[in-house]
Order: sequence, then structure tokens, then C-alpha cells
Amino acid sequence: MYSILIVDDEEPVLESYTYMIRNGDLDLEVCGAARSGSEAITLARESRPDIVVMDIAMPGMDGLDTIRELRKMYPDALYILSTAYERFDLAQRAIPLRVFEYLVKPVSRRRFLETMIHATEVLEKRRKDVTPGEVGRDEEDFLLLLTWKTFDPQEWNRYREMLRFSSDFGRVLVIALDYVPESQSREEARARITGKLERRFRIFFTDHMGYLLLFIPETTDTEEGLDRYVRESIRPLATENLRFRVGLGDRRQYNELYLSYEHALQEIARVAGDPEQEEDRFFLQMRYLVARAHADGDLCERCREHCEREFVRLPFPVARSRMIVLFTLLLEDLAVRSGREQADLLLRRIGDPARAITAIENRRDWDAWAGRALRLLLEYSTKLSLDRYPAPLRSAIAYIDSEFQREINLKSLAEYCSVSSGYLSRLFSEHLNTTFNDYLNNTRIEAAEHYLVEGKLSVKEIAYRTGYNDPNYFSRIFKKYKGLSPTSYLSRKGAHAE
Repeated sequence: MYSILIVDDEEPVLESYTYMIRNGDLDLEVCGAARSGSEAITLARESRPDIVVMDIAMPGMDGLDTIRELRKMYPDALYILSTAYERFDLAQRAIPLRVFEYLVKPVSRRRFLETMIHATEVLEKRRKDVTPGEVGRDEEDFLLLLTWKTFDPQEWNRYREMLRFSSDFGRVLVIALDYVPESQSREEARARITGKLERRFRIFFTDHMGYLLLFIPETTDTEEGLDRYVRESIRPLATENLRFRVGLGDRRQYNELYLSYEHALQEIARVAGDPEQEEDRFFLQMRYLVARAHADGDLCERCREHCEREFVRLPFPVARSRMIVLFTLLLEDLAVRSGREQADLLLRRIGDPARAITAIENRRDWDAWAGRALRLLLEYSTKLSLDRYPAPLRSAIAYIDSEFQREINLKSLAEYCSVSSGYLSRLFSEHLNTTFNDYLNNTRIEAAEHYLVEGKLSVKEIAYRTGYNDPNYFSRIFKKYKGLSPTSYLSRKGAHAE
């Protein structure tokens, strides 16, 4: 018996589809009926549907955006679009979502049942074709997680057993298909590439951020000539109309696979003599950093440094225009990961990037706006990561982020989270690659940077505002983490103002 989720904002449609399923002698069970995209996501988390019938035109998050979110959680489910009208632009948006079927209302009973029978047949064939140990949904989850997550031993052992890895090491491969002609689909090009690699290696692959993302787990013969084999086996597949860029990450242990992914991205963006590739690399790096929110305690400063280089490299008006593009992309990325509602909420807080950034006339105003915008953007992105952390760590992070101006120590925070100090300290180390003290100080220093750039408070006032009762101690900590004192830091920032 397979489960099906029905999503439509019209009650008669929900009732009609439910009735036909329950009385159609189908191997299906209705696991939920949702009236909006957000309700569909909530119900899907509870029921893990095998099939989703989705209306397109709904208030708030439309059906296509909802499917985009559901596919991240349940990539193996079959998605069927249901709409009252045919539109070519909607059909085009549905193509990359790999929608199984497209139903135009009013849907006849015969057409509906035929579609459901076909869907269950596909699911049944897929179930029979899967050999023991193959778990497509978990494989997809693993590939997406390795792009940003630091796996702890327990998580890794679960995936290692599930996907039958023979080693704790592996490498990430990223391939860009620069041009695929109309005569050849992306799926066909991907099949040719993966088919070549599968002749020698066991690989796992999926589409991610417009690239073909692959993981090659290490075996006894994986490392020998890997780089040469990958490039030499793929190069002959290139034609006049089909070109590749290949990025092969370095060998990493399970808890550092995200670094192999980052290395692969750097490789794929490094095209000699092509300035456009350097510009693309900037956007790619920034989007990657924000997607890894909360995995790096000094993330906000790293993002600022990337933007800083753009203002040094380019005239102010040009760099400012690129920042408009960047923040527009970051907002779109957030909408893809968390839904349009979250992105719109953030947009109301930072303002429309095009309007806000165009009004900026000097570096000092840019630093102030960007500092706040990046902080808010990272806060929203962080919320997406928090769900993957143990509950005590989530509580600790939330408390520090909101109460960092208070006196906080590991013992009192552990009591607040109802765990031991040792256990909480280990959670910071395993999941965030940092210590409790470093996380607390980074949070405080990041807030202090914002106040310094804003220029409304003295150093002494900033020290008290960020949880340091001794301004001299605050200055020493600031210099330890930033390499210079608060006054020197402010002077350096002021030197960029126009």
C-alpha cells in the first residue's frame, strides 16, 4: 500500500480526489489533504508520502515552490501537478522539478485513475529493481548534507552502514555542463558521464545548484590515478555543443567532506584567462558560505572579507551593482531552502536590495548596511541548520544568540539546557567545530563589529553592550579574534569611507 498526499485550496477538489482514491480499487491510502503549501510541508513531514497530487495556483507558496521544498525532503516521491489551466511558463518551471504527470482540471474519473495506476506501477517497479542496501532517498540526503555538514561519528556510521562505504574517506566531484543542446537532455548527458565513471568506481550522484554532484567513496584502488582517470574518461565525451568543467575535491575524512566539496567548487571556477569565471566564483563562494550558516563561527567576517575584495578590485559603482545581484541571489537561495514566506519576511527587514544599495554613496554606509543585512541573512539561514542539531545544542545556541550581553558560563548554560557541562562542551566541538567559549566570544565580537561600524557608541559602551564588564578585557579579546584593537579596527574601516 502506497501513501498519497493531496494538496488543493478548493474543498470540492480535495473531496473528489479523496473519494476516487478510496473507491477506485487502488493500492493507495490518503495520508493527508492540505489546503496550502505550508500545510502540505507539515503533513508531508508526518506522513512521508509516496505520491503528491499538487495544485499549482494556491495563495502564498504556489504548488511549484511547494514541490521544490518537498523534493529536498522526499526526492523519491512522485509529484503530479493538478491545475485548472495550461500555461507554458508553468510547464517550463515544472521541468527541472521532474514532475511525474500534469493533470488539467476538470479531471475525468478515468484520467485520474489511469494516472494513479501508472504511478503505483512505477513505484512497484522501482521497489522490485532496488537491490538490498540501496536506499535512494537516504543517498540523496547524504549527498546534499555533505556539501555543508560536519558529520559526527554516529551520523557517519549510520550512512556508512546504510550506503555500504568501506572507508571513512572519500572525494567530492563537481561537474558543470556548460551547454547542452536541445537534441540532448541533461539526463542523457549525465547518464553518459556517470556511466563512464561507474565502469571503474562506485559513485553516488545527484543534481545540486545547477551542477552534477558526485561522491566517490574511497576503496583500495580509488586513489591511484583517480584525477587522471576522471578527466581522461570525461574529456572524450565533450563535443562542439557539450562542454564540461570538472572540479575534483581533495581526499577527506567523513567529518571534512564539506571541505572536499569546497575544493571542488574552487577547481571548477578556476578557468585561466576568463575574468567572468572569477566573477562567478565570487557569487558561488558567497552563496556557499551563507548556505553553511552556523557551521563556521566566523562566517559573517568571512562574508565581509569576500565583499571587501570586490570593492578593492572594482570601482565603487561597479562593486555596488554586483552587491545588488549578490543579495538578490542570496534572498532567492533562502526562498528555495526555507520557502518564500521566510524570504519575504527577511526582505521586509533589510529592504529591497536594489533600492537600498543604490542609495548608498560611500563605503562607510555600505559597511553599516551590509553588516546588518548579512547578520540577518545568516540568522535566517542558521535556523535551517538548527533543526539538524541535538535539542540541547539548539537551546544553547538560541540562548547565546539572544542573551550574549548577559553573563554566561558553560555550567549555567548546561543547567539551562538540562545536560552536563561535559556533554554540552562535546556538542559544540562535534557539531560546530568550536568550543563554547569561542562560540560565545565570536557571537559577542560579531555584535561589537556591528556597533563599531555603526559609530553611535564608544568602545566602553560597546564592551558593556556585548557582555564584557571590563573594557580593557574586551579590547584584548577583540584583538585576539580580529588581529587588531577596536580603535584600530574602526580606523581601518574608516579609511575605506569615501
